[in-house]
Amino acid sequence: MGLTYNTSPATVTNYTVVNATPADHTGTYPNTGTTVVTYYYTRNNAGDVTVHHYEQGTTTSVAADENLSGTGKLGLPYTTNDQSIPHFTLVAQPANKNGTFTAGAQTVIYEYRRNDAGNVLVHHYEAGSTTQVSPDENLSGVGKSGLTYTTSPAAVANYTVVNATPTDHSGNYPASGTTVVTYYYTRNDAGDVTVKYLEQGTGTSLHSDVLLSGVGKLGLPYTTNEENITDYELVAQPANKNGTFTAGSQTVIYEYRRKPAGDVTTVYVDDEGNVISTPDVQSGVGKLGLPYTTTARTIPNFTLVSTPVNANGVFTSGPQTVTYVYRRSDAGNVTVYHKSVYDNSDLSSPTVLDGTRKLGLPYTTSPESYADFEVSSVPANANGTFASGAQTVTYLYKRKQSGGVRVNYLDNHGNSIETPDNITGSDNVGLPYTTSPKTIPYYDLITVPTNANGVCTVAPITVGLHI
Repeated sequence: MGLTYNTSPATVTNYTVVNATPADHTGTYPNTGTTVVTYYYTRNNAGDVTVHHYEQGTTTSVAADENLSGTGKLGLPYTTNDQSIPHFTLVAQPANKNGTFTAGAQTVIYEYRRNDAGNVLVHHYEAGSTTQVSPDENLSGVGKSGLTYTTSPAAVANYTVVNATPTDHSGNYPASGTTVVTYYYTRNDAGDVTVKYLEQGTGTSLHSDVLLSGVGKLGLPYTTNEENITDYELVAQPANKNGTFTAGSQTVIYEYRRKPAGDVTTVYVDDEGNVISTPDVQSGVGKLGLPYTTTARTIPNFTLVSTPVNANGVFTSGPQTVTYVYRRSDAGNVTVYHKSVYDNSDLSSPTVLDGTRKLGLPYTTSPESYADFEVSSVPANANGTFASGAQTVTYLYKRKQSGGVRVNYLDNHGNSIETPDNITGSDNVGLPYTTSPKTIPYYDLITVPTNANGVCTVAPITVGLHI
């Protein structure tokens, strides 16, 4: 009793004394009873606790942040809770979901994963069919519950979309199942393909054109075929015989040439089959099926007998012969005379060379052989050609040169008693000669020779008169 006391505030974790010197915090112990000294404390402020609700792997909030104020809460426990968030599922409870307010700020992060949704399947079909013109697109709904999707038509070569905004072309991923979006396309129009069948080098059409319509065919393949054209053969397959329909028109040209034919030979013969004029050959190269014509020739000295049935016709695969038959025309006769140069008398009957069917043929003549005559002159036309008119060939003859006549005058002993006389032999064979005796002095004619008169011969003649 009588002593003094002192008090001081306690050191209390997480607290701060409010009244450091309350009433009676020092003094003298009371004589009786109890002196009460009261210290008051306030809990210290703690850092706030911020609760985030993030989409897993991001800092994207899927629910509003919660802020647990730390004012006056240092050391106190806190609790947090996950949220029920549409389309999301909590991945895991954070380790610090519950804890104690501390001096510093704290963050509690709840991570959520977006729930799976149904898929969206996008078809790209040719209109009126289920033929794909572009691969299907599958928009996976994994982790996309509640999200929106959009689709768009594909850029498909050679096609145009028919329905640019089909049902469900955009929207929310389905909760389950599959939403099907179908785009339809029509194939664009292409230019037509015209197929021509032409003769090589002339452009002449050999067959009606074939038109392959390009409506709705852009980008599709086309095929063409050659035609079997009578008498023609294909030169070559065109490079674009098969191809693809394009935006512009196209032309496919098959070129043909005529097949080779046999030659047509025109022959000109007489009625005995002898060739009388050079044959004419018409080449059949590239002419199968074409017409040919032939004509009769005007052949000197011949007359056409008949025109062949195939004088005009068509080139065929094999060779052909056209035969014109002629008969040699009649000529005038050739009369051969043999005449004397002296009086133009005939030495023998004339010879007639018949000109029937001999016009233009050669004729030959020859002189006759006569005992007393020889050829005086050979006519210029002794050999020649039968002509349309009659002809005369005249051989002229003269008498042969004789050997002459010698007249001797002899005595009976054979001795010459007078100069002989000579009758010259000038072109006188066959002509008569005469001799006569002479009057010779002292002599008388004894005999007259038998050949005192006679005919001149080629050989010399001797006449002997014996006196």
